Amino acid sequence: MKKNLILLCVLATLLFSCNKKKDSNGATVNNHTHATEKKFSKADSIINKAIEAHGGKLYTTANYSFIFRGKEYRFKNNGASYIYSSEIQKGDSLIKD
Repeated sequence: MKKNLILLCVLATLLFSCNKKKDSNGATVNNHTHATEKKFSKADSIINKAIEAHGGKLYTTANYSFIFRGKEYRFKNNGASYIYSSEIQKGDSLIKD
């Protein structure tokens, strides 16, 4: 009798827990699918605003280079393709990465 009662409680718990989903905050979420606007986290919003303030879409095609401690670093972005490279002169040799 005790085993049957435990089994009934477990089955009831499984049955009720499968009906509704909860989000990370514990709120119940409907299983309906609707086209909704994507919500960004606070961190993502800050990053997106910073990118827009400093050039926005100009970063989809970019070509940068700088020298740091005698080594030249290059970054070239052309849409979906990226090239990162560096080179340094050591003696008579030019080393490229």
